[in-house]
Amino acid sequence: LVRSVSREGELAVRTALGAGRGRLVRQLATESVVLSVIGGVVGLAIASVGTKLLVRMAPATLPRLDSIQIDSAVLAFTSVLSLVTGLAFGLLPSRTSTRPDIASTLREGGRGSGMRRSSHRARRLLVVVELALSVMLLAGAGLLIKSFERLTSVDPGFRTDHAVSFAISLPAVKYKSDEQLSTFVTSMLDRVRALGGVQKAGAAMGMPLTPFGMTFTFSVSGRVYKSPADQPSAEVRVATPDYLATMTIPTLKGRGFNATDRRGAARAFLITESAVKQFFPNENPIGKHITLGWNRDAGDLDGDVVGVVGDIKQTSLADKPLPQFYVAYDQWPVRSFNVVIRSARNLSSVARDAATAIHEIDPDLAVSSVKSLDDVFAESVAQPRFYMMLLTVFAVLALVLSSVGIYGVIAYLVGQRTREIGIRVALGASRGNVMRLVAREGLSMTAIGVTAGLVGAIALSRLMQALLFETAPTDVWTFVEVVALLSLVAIVASLVPALRAARIDPVLAIRAE
Repeated sequence: LVRSVSREGELAVRTALGAGRGRLVRQLATESVVLSVIGGVVGLAIASVGTKLLVRMAPATLPRLDSIQIDSAVLAFTSVLSLVTGLAFGLLPSRTSTRPDIASTLREGGRGSGMRRSSHRARRLLVVVELALSVMLLAGAGLLIKSFERLTSVDPGFRTDHAVSFAISLPAVKYKSDEQLSTFVTSMLDRVRALGGVQKAGAAMGMPLTPFGMTFTFSVSGRVYKSPADQPSAEVRVATPDYLATMTIPTLKGRGFNATDRRGAARAFLITESAVKQFFPNENPIGKHITLGWNRDAGDLDGDVVGVVGDIKQTSLADKPLPQFYVAYDQWPVRSFNVVIRSARNLSSVARDAATAIHEIDPDLAVSSVKSLDDVFAESVAQPRFYMMLLTVFAVLALVLSSVGIYGVIAYLVGQRTREIGIRVALGASRGNVMRLVAREGLSMTAIGVTAGLVGAIALSRLMQALLFETAPTDVWTFVEVVALLSLVAIVASLVPALRAARIDPVLAIRAE
């Protein structure tokens, strides 16, 4: 749009030499379409590489991740968009550019002085729309960034540093009895603890911050329930005595598991702090006898509460901790469990040494899902991190486009007002006055665009509520920071042509006219 006006002199000469309006329209449309098609091709190339990178960076939990690709629908959409863009921005300015006042245009040196006010308004409107969209995208990105920071600062209930975990599943064909299961786990943990650099090691059924579905109803001795449906429920984890210490889960009351919690002894339960608040408010849970709805040939799983331990985040940092019960492994062995090792050594080498030690006991066992606890933590926030990154990329692109738009329009207006600025300087206007005059154009567009963008951002941010954690969709400081950033970019984009205008030599400007 800007360049079409600057070519009014050229088009006036072509018209004076006999070029018809249709020929000029075809020329402008062809040039614009060629540029937009080239842009579309380059965009597709960038999109092809960018899509592969994004898919590689995306969390595995993202639905239909394998089907994300540039397909025929994307190609068709991009082709049509390129052609429509080229035709629209080639034909719209041609309505005025191909009907020049030949005499006045040639006399003015083709500086586009005959440009209509509607053209000015169209250019300003496009920049204002760009700015408004930038505000909306930046506000969305800002909300997600703040939400992600708060999410990652949540205490998961255990330390993730210097710890590695892996999964083991004992086959029923080889390990038929509970005694065989307990014997293997005891021998395996003894060998792992004997490895160089290993500080602690323990095992439990399931890992925190990962999907876990072992939930059972239970009853408390002395309480009457109208029906089994009225019984409360809680998650149940089977753990070895050293598991809580290895995970650094604190014991808040009573005791943790110890060597006395063996097969044949009275079963012991540990319950979490949230279980105490939900099921034993205003009473001491220690000594309460609990019977779980988890039974085997030997009967129901029941026992006494011997301690209260800290809460952990089960499936997500954003969810409130669910009530949990722990039962000692020797008293209720399971076939599938996760081993956690805490060590100051390189965790990869520790995991390899542990796998070797396990294969010395049973060479047929598979050690799977080897991950550091830091990786487990990172995977639990992978999806919100991806959404934040994606929207931030779009917001940065929008910010670049809007700043280029401001710069382009202001630079164009400076070129159109060269003679006026030269006269002002000749009559005594200072550089500061000229800079303020020019910068006012950009700042006025910025003010309108930012205001419109804020209204749109406030209206649309509520749609992001499900993606936010402990962050209001109308967070005031986020919007203030977005406005400050965009205003700073707009000021810089306006100052560059303003500085150029302030250096105009009035003699040369007037002589050129």
